[in-house]
Amino acid sequence: MTDKTLALGILLVFCAVACAWADVVYLKNGRYMEGVVIEETDSYIQLAVGIGTVKFNKTQIEEIDRSSREENQGLADSWERERIRKEREQRKIERKGIHEIEITREENHAFVLSVLNKETEVTLALDTGASLVVLSSETASQLKIDLASAKPDVKMLLANGKEAPAKLITLESVSVGDAEVKNVDAAIILSKNAFKKFGGLLGMSFLKSFKFELDLEAKTLVLEERKSEEDEG
Repeated sequence: MTDKTLALGILLVFCAVACAWADVVYLKNGRYMEGVVIEETDSYIQLAVGIGTVKFNKTQIEEIDRSSREENQGLADSWERERIRKEREQRKIERKGIHEIEITREENHAFVLSVLNKETEVTLALDTGASLVVLSSETASQLKIDLASAKPDVKMLLANGKEAPAKLITLESVSVGDAEVKNVDAAIILSKNAFKKFGGLLGMSFLKSFKFELDLEAKTLVLEERKSEEDEG
């Protein structure tokens, strides 16, 4: 089997599986191919098949079963969606150590779903002005943290300018999407209902492990792992 014949066979299999609606070109050798006719002259046709184009001389063609323009457009749209999906997968492979996180947005605030100590899901507000990850007392209860045995009380300055009593702890891990940092310093605000709509703040004790970029319009947070001196060497 020649390389040309093998390539044609692959395209035939691809189209037989992938094309729901398409122009169908029946060949005189008994084979057929599905796609979208994008060019036609008196002597040949050009057929788009999603992963490229194939040219047939009309002397090779027995018959063409043509779909409607709407059906062909739907097929072209599905090819484009598949192309974008594959490009995204390839970028993930090429950009190892880069994590794209979906956020929710409320006014100018960004929120991410986080997992604390590998088991407790909590929504945290992204706050680059907070030196630590800061949690509410309600979140601490979910984590079953014994505040009585935590380090001595400290004072935390809240966004409204008021001070609040807090305890310092170290979380075993904080995960956002597939990005994880272990042994993260955190503070627990002892006041009740310190955060009304979310469980705390995602501060710099987590974010310092990454170069990060926030796009509120696209609702994404990109975290790029910082290389250690050992990795760079």
